[in-house]
Amino acid sequence: MTTSASAVLFPATGQVELIHEFLDDAALPADRVLIRSEASAISAGTELATLYNTLENVRYPIRPGYGAVGRVIKACEGSELKPGQRVYFAGRHASAQLFQQDQNHQWGICYPVPESIDPLDAAFGALAEIAMTSLDVSPVTAGDTVAVFGLGLIGLLAASLFTAAGARVIGLDPIPQRCQLARRLGIATALDVSPALQVSEIKRETGGRGADICVDATGHSGVILSAMLATRRFGQVTLLGTPRARFSADMTPAFLWVHEQGITVRGSHVHRLPARDLPETAGSAARNYGKVFAMMANGTLNIRAMISHVIRPADISDTYKKLQASPQDYAGVVIDWR
Repeated sequence: MTTSASAVLFPATGQVELIHEFLDDAALPADRVLIRSEASAISAGTELATLYNTLENVRYPIRPGYGAVGRVIKACEGSELKPGQRVYFAGRHASAQLFQQDQNHQWGICYPVPESIDPLDAAFGALAEIAMTSLDVSPVTAGDTVAVFGLGLIGLLAASLFTAAGARVIGLDPIPQRCQLARRLGIATALDVSPALQVSEIKRETGGRGADICVDATGHSGVILSAMLATRRFGQVTLLGTPRARFSADMTPAFLWVHEQGITVRGSHVHRLPARDLPETAGSAARNYGKVFAMMANGTLNIRAMISHVIRPADISDTYKKLQASPQDYAGVVIDWR
């Protein structure tokens, strides 16, 4: 038996194709499951870096995407997954795919998705779970001031999560449209100022003290430098974004500030968490997926307000071009495979 499917492919630098294929599901291997996708979210930072080979380490052709929601069509014998079950998985952008399940990391596990959540919202599960790691590593308490640098989708999600935790959040992004969206999401202080003014603006907003926690959600080393200088004495800088672009600067002033002020700089990459709950760990990817899906279901995380574009698979090539050329016009982008 075969299943027809469409999938997104990057055949070479800057090139995007929608290909069509047939998946053989006659006899599934012991670790495979066939899933029909409902929706998949575009992670613009990661995927554009892959499409344009920012780090010069991509081997083409490559299939992009790492987050999708769908329903199990067929599972191997003995699997806990059942046909019709809705799951979130680290799927590529494809209408259907054979997924390797039960690997020993979170990108190789299917996580259950409540039926009450619209698949267009659930498609952002991985991005929300990534943003949740910034709370896992940050000693935030109610009333703390948290500055989030960068209000792309990851930054908006982190800002929303810190707000839900009771923090006073200051969002910063030079793109006015992103700050306007942040305010609609309940981030009262969202400053569309240039990077050169961000440190002084945070100091002004905090009476010269600096933020208790500064979160970099951009992955730009120059922004991390600003985050260090905007943090109060004994505060913390949380590195949520993945640094990719080359950057040259005199780092001594920032390192001196970190040294003299006793500031902690901590990475919050999602791989720091085990995939499943373990007795010896306080957190896990499974637990964080449960948290973010519960927050989507009860409205604490307003994913729908973050979605600027719902696209058809046929529009994918044009969408990547626009994401690169006009990022200010896009927030959350989701492919509807239904």
